[in-house]
Amino acid sequence: MSELEEVLKQQEQETKKEIDLYKTVYFQKDTVPDLHATGGMAGGYIPKYNSILMAHFEDEKVQKQISKDLDVFLQHETQHYLNAQKGCGSSNPDSNVDYEQFYKLCMADEISANMAELIYLREEYIKTKDISLFDKRDGNFTFYKEAIQKGEIDPLSSDPKNFEKDMSLIMNGTQKMWMENYAPFYASNHTLFTCCYALNKGQNMEANDKEYSRQLDLMYTLGGINFNKYNNQDNFELPEVAKEFFEKGADELTKEELLFLSAAKENKENLKRSENVVHLGWNPDRRVSKVLKEKVLDMDKEIIAKPQEKIQQTDAASDKTTALKRLQELRGLSSSGNEQNIRPGARAINYKNELLRKYAELRGR
Repeated sequence: MSELEEVLKQQEQETKKEIDLYKTVYFQKDTVPDLHATGGMAGGYIPKYNSILMAHFEDEKVQKQISKDLDVFLQHETQHYLNAQKGCGSSNPDSNVDYEQFYKLCMADEISANMAELIYLREEYIKTKDISLFDKRDGNFTFYKEAIQKGEIDPLSSDPKNFEKDMSLIMNGTQKMWMENYAPFYASNHTLFTCCYALNKGQNMEANDKEYSRQLDLMYTLGGINFNKYNNQDNFELPEVAKEFFEKGADELTKEELLFLSAAKENKENLKRSENVVHLGWNPDRRVSKVLKEKVLDMDKEIIAKPQEKIQQTDAASDKTTALKRLQELRGLSSSGNEQNIRPGARAINYKNELLRKYAELRGR
């Protein structure tokens, strides 16, 4: 057992009873010069250590930029942790799906982590009304900000129809953004993961729509909402570079691709043990520390407020004022002062009052 593994094992034993995995981050400090050393990544969730590792960059400009978005970064990596605990994505080499579905599950793992970022920013926006929050992470979520500015969605609205548009945009807007901006960047990693998976599974891989859909449902259920029901998947295809690679015969592979396959063969056992093989360009082999983070949203809990879809219909006298207030809140109306005009089991008397008329219609009077 290496010195690092001994340290990590000791830390795990010491904190096992009180550890909060949503507030605990392991990071490597003062060992990375710049983004080139990490393949452009600030860090990542490492299945082998069940930890979120992040780089501390000697380049002060890079470190300043990374620190600015640290809260969102941690939310992203925590979602990878949650997905791994559910046996989804690249952390599950025993998925029993075909190679194309496995590759897509690897992409969905990343997309759901980006969705977790957006949901986190949405929750912060609801608290602060600061729309500039969506400029974080290099403007990945400007599509959401612009939809608010255009009035296409309103996270503050209690209208169920608006809520449905909002949830659909979180799913399909994030997926579209990721496929356009990041799918080519991740193609090498995801192809290697898929090659390891294929080499491990052998020749008889078959499509398994039930398992594939099950994993999508698990990864795309965030904050109490199953976003997979909004997923149109029109923009969810393997990148061309991956398609071309998987469609080639053995005699068509280039020297670089043969070397790539050779690397996959060497790493398939690592993948089977849920080790991180190429996710990061740096090796967390010294000066690992534990840092407590104040807050990361638990996407396995119901944190997204769902609007009231309809007024509870009742003739009970004790409930009539509550029902009217809920109707007013739903429609954004102020109190009419005419609550006394509604009697239990009777029609509303003052039909000239628009609010009372709509209330009567809802109750079937």
